[in-house]
Amino acid sequence: MIDLAREHGTAAGVVSLDFALHTGMTDIGTVMEDLARCVRWPGVRHAREAISLADGRSESVLETRSRLKLREFGLPDPELQWSIGNEWGRFVARVDFYWDEFGVVGEADGAMKYDGSDPEPLLAEKKRQGALEDLDLEVVRWGSRDVRNFAPVAQRLNRAFARSRRRPRADRRWTILPPL
Repeated sequence: MIDLAREHGTAAGVVSLDFALHTGMTDIGTVMEDLARCVRWPGVRHAREAISLADGRSESVLETRSRLKLREFGLPDPELQWSIGNEWGRFVARVDFYWDEFGVVGEADGAMKYDGSDPEPLLAEKKRQGALEDLDLEVVRWGSRDVRNFAPVAQRLNRAFARSRRRPRADRRWTILPPL
């Protein structure tokens, strides 16, 4: 992971480190120990940056790449993998990205999830999104292709943030649940 970042840049390092942390292949302490042995190596700055940006809560390459794009476009850092409940505390959904200060959910979905061979995943996702929207949460979705040209996604997120600022916080119909 350190060598990937050193030789291929920060993004490659973050993607590999997120995966390794998420799957339990390593922990941040071990990676920091390894990095300490590479102090004068070429490209170590990229490795340091990758470690600072790594988050084992990212569950896919798309989620990691999305986090990097959010940062690149100056958007606020989201919470990752948060569980949302209704006003009575009943579980509704676990979301990829969540901005509590805005009541906005971000969902990064790969195309394989909806390949057309089985309509159930798409129907289940539409039902899940409807349940989140029924709680007055703003939901913004994007996929792999959108990460390549992220400006429209950033604009949609900023519009969602602006709309939610007009909503009084006391009017929230959702709750945040403890992590699963």
